[in-house]
Amino acid sequence: MTPEVLDSLISAEVLLPKGDVLLPAKVIARKLDAEGNLIGRENANPILDTRIYDVQLPDGHVESYSANIIDENIYK
Repeated sequence: MTPEVLDSLISAEVLLPKGDVLLPAKVIARKLDAEGNLIGRENANPILDTRIYDVQLPDGHVESYSANIIDENIYK
């Protein structure tokens, strides 16, 4: 089983701040480094959670966000 299968943030829908507006977005994957390794590590303490995710915006553009930003903006 891959780590992404167990990752609760994959496919999460979030409202991310862009300037003065909130844009709906979807978490599509964990970010990988140049060697194909996952970037960051999960930690129960949010300050120590360093995971980075690829998030797709409504126009199809993909940006990277930290797990902390995603957690703060996830649909409740």
